[in-house]
Amino acid sequence: MTQGEPSEILGLGGGPSSLLLEEVLVERVKPIFRANPHPLLNPKTGRKIPRTAGGYAATQDAYEEQVWKENPGVGNVLLWCVQRIDTDAYENLWYLVVPPMMTLLDDFEAKYKLLGIQVVNVMLEHAPPSLLSRTGISELILTSLNRALTFLHSPHTPAILRAAIPTTVGVIERTTEAGSEQRFAQFCRLLGDGVIGSVWMYSSEDADAVVASVDALPIVVCALGIGATRYMKALIPQLTHSLHPIPYKKPHIALQLSSLHALKIVIQVCAQRINNWKGTIVEGLGKCWVGLWDANKTDEESEQLRQALRNVCVELWKVAPNVRDEYTRLLALDSKIFEKLVGDLTDPHLTKGDESHAVDSSERTN
Repeated sequence: MTQGEPSEILGLGGGPSSLLLEEVLVERVKPIFRANPHPLLNPKTGRKIPRTAGGYAATQDAYEEQVWKENPGVGNVLLWCVQRIDTDAYENLWYLVVPPMMTLLDDFEAKYKLLGIQVVNVMLEHAPPSLLSRTGISELILTSLNRALTFLHSPHTPAILRAAIPTTVGVIERTTEAGSEQRFAQFCRLLGDGVIGSVWMYSSEDADAVVASVDALPIVVCALGIGATRYMKALIPQLTHSLHPIPYKKPHIALQLSSLHALKIVIQVCAQRINNWKGTIVEGLGKCWVGLWDANKTDEESEQLRQALRNVCVELWKVAPNVRDEYTRLLALDSKIFEKLVGDLTDPHLTKGDESHAVDSSERTN
């Protein structure tokens, strides 16, 4: 590469040609990663191999003497190239992109793992789904992303969860058919084994990790659709848990807001089964509302929380109108406290089409 080429590459108005990208990958990226080949890839084709090259020990060998880390900017060069590869060029450049991408994605250091997830996310925009599937790379990526959800008890855990969960959804949607058993099984693995079975099971005391997982939950629930009802025994208790006051412990407002947003989505998506859970939901909403009433704060966070509680009450009423019985009982306990939360939702003549009453904040502003 000549001395003038960097400025030539960066200054190309129409973007670099595939030949120029190939030259960068061949001359500048591939040699750096050559000393640490990925044990599950054929470096000449970028395809998944049926068994680990070099045996079991090769997996650990890949983490020793990682000379590519002596070139800390190489991951950004790879990302730059992937951002500019056209769909038609992936067939020729596949063997140059996949090995370093998977090396980053499978690394034990969070900063490289995050960069690997970013490269995958960008690649999904243009890489042909058929190429991902027939080379076996979609399977490798999903395995790596699911493993990333076990990267717990680290300051980087929230960032990894926020990146890995949506990217996993993207890979599944790009490489499986809508409504297929394969897609359903992979989404179930993500939600059941990844989020519920890993993050919530083993990091329940790490509030930041839980917030990150709950922030990403709506995209998983929406992707799974009505199939998410099979996980309601885990979803509803988890999302209402943070709403219950804990003696001598300050409430985690960010977790409460995130949980309420996710709870609203679960109510919408799982409307057919929500009736069985309305009591549990109302209990959590009511206790959180009382906590706000007792605190008597008017700061922005408290107001956001009040509105979020109200929004969930409205959404629950929309999909399960008979929840007015629970709302009526709240008013009977203390009408002064609960009037603004559910007062107008107990009218038996109120219907979902009555725009003058039960609307959430988003509907009021639209």
